[in-house]
Amino acid sequence: MQQVTGALKDLGATICAITPQPPDASRPLIEKHKISFDVLSDHGNEYAAKLGLRFKLPDELKQVYLSFGNDLALRNGEDSWTLPLPAGSSSMPAVSSARLMSIPTIAIDRSPVRRWRMWRR
Repeated sequence: MQQVTGALKDLGATICAITPQPPDASRPLIEKHKISFDVLSDHGNEYAAKLGLRFKLPDELKQVYLSFGNDLALRNGEDSWTLPLPAGSSSMPAVSSARLMSIPTIAIDRSPVRRWRMWRR
């Protein structure tokens, strides 16, 4: 997303990333990749759940993650073992502009009632 941030901002988009990781866990990645958009923390993937974008890892996949040293309970600071579906998120005046993204994209309009739609290339 960092590579297209300027183009999307020129179109009027507000860009952010949402992660289940606590802010302290995200900071090294933000600094390493010089991320210039906001990175928000979604504890327990609660916001992802409200959008219908959260899933719980099955026990057998949990064991695979642990075998690679990826303990989501430790990494995310809580033990739900849930993840958000991978997606880009932006609030855009022209929804068709979301098609610029190379990853699944969610466009959220600016109306008081939040509506969203996901595209996949």
